[in-house]
Amino acid sequence: MPISLLLATSAVLLLGVSCLAMADAYQPEGFTIAPAGSFDAEHAPAPLYRDPIFDGAADPTVLYNETEKAWYMYYTQRRANVIAAGVDWCYGSKIGIAKSTDAGKSWEYFGICLGIERGRQAETFWAPHVFSHDGVIHMVVTYIPRIGGNGNWGGKGQLAHYTSTDGEHWQDEGLINCGSDNVIDPAVIKLKNGKWLLVFRDDNAGVKTAKCVSDDLKTWRRLPDVIGDQHHEGPVIFYWKDKFWMICDDWKGLGVYVGDDGEHFERNGRILSEPGKRRDDNIRGGHAGVALVGNDAYVFYFTHPGRAGTDKVAESSPGTMTAESNRTSIQVAELGVEDGKLVAYRDKYAK
Repeated sequence: MPISLLLATSAVLLLGVSCLAMADAYQPEGFTIAPAGSFDAEHAPAPLYRDPIFDGAADPTVLYNETEKAWYMYYTQRRANVIAAGVDWCYGSKIGIAKSTDAGKSWEYFGICLGIERGRQAETFWAPHVFSHDGVIHMVVTYIPRIGGNGNWGGKGQLAHYTSTDGEHWQDEGLINCGSDNVIDPAVIKLKNGKWLLVFRDDNAGVKTAKCVSDDLKTWRRLPDVIGDQHHEGPVIFYWKDKFWMICDDWKGLGVYVGDDGEHFERNGRILSEPGKRRDDNIRGGHAGVALVGNDAYVFYFTHPGRAGTDKVAESSPGTMTAESNRTSIQVAELGVEDGKLVAYRDKYAK
C-alpha cells in the first residue's frame, strides 16, 4: 500500500475512534448544569432568598431554564413563623418555588408546587431534588402522610416521584420502592454506566446514605452498601473536575465525600462549618443543592441565623422554638478544589 494511502487510512481510522470516543463521553445528569455567565454570584444578594409566607425556606435545589433564561429554586417551605408545640412547625410543609430572571441577582416568590398532594388532609413534604431529563422535569421528594402532633417527630418518611413540563404543575409518578420504610432526602444522578443512582437517608441503615439504581427512573433496585463514616442526611451527588462529589448535612456543616464512579466514596472533609461574614450567614450551612455554571460550581444551602452564637437550639427541643430561632435563609457560595479537598468560598463576595 502506498505510504500516502496508508497515512490517509490511518487518519480516517483515528478520526473514527476519536468521534466514537466523543460520542461516548460521559454527560452528567441529575443536577443543574447551566452555561457560563448565566449566574452572577458576585452580585447575588445575601441572604439569597427568604420565604415571604412562613420565613422557613430550607433544603434548596435549583434548576436553570435555558429557554426562559431563568433560575428556579425549589425548597421545603417550613412554617417557621407558626409557633406550635415542639417540632410541629416542621410539618405540614409544602414545596415552595422562587424564581430569578436576572442571573440570580434577585428572587421572587413563585408559589408552591401544584398537584403533588396525595389525598391526605395532613401531609408533609420535605427536601425536593429537581432535575431535567429529555425535556421533562423530575422531582423526587420526601413524603410523610401526617403532620406530627404534640410536639413530636411525626411518622416515617417515604420517597415520591413527580414529573412536570412547566416546573409548577406536577404529575404523580408514584411512591418509590427503595427497600426501606423510614427514609428521607432523596437525590438522583446519572452514572457513567448509563444507570440512574438514587441516594437518600435511611434510618433503618444507620442514618446514612443508602442507594438504589434504575435504568428508567421508574423501577429501582436496592444496593446493599451505604455511604458514610458517620450519621448524616441530605445527600447530593454531582460530577465536577473529573470526580464525583457527595455533600451531606452532618449537622456540623456539610460533610464531603469523593469518588471515581459515583457509587463508592471516601471522606474528603467538611465545608460551611465556620460562620460566614455576610448577612444571615453567621452559622453553619445546612442541607444543600449544587449547580455547575460553565466551569464553576456553586452550593446553595440554608442557615438558621437566629441560632448564631448559641447553636444549641435543637429542632427536637420542645419549648425552645421561637419565630427567630426557626427562621431560615438561603445562601449561595462558590466551590473550589484545593489540594484535592472540596472547599467553599462563602465570604468571597462579602461586602
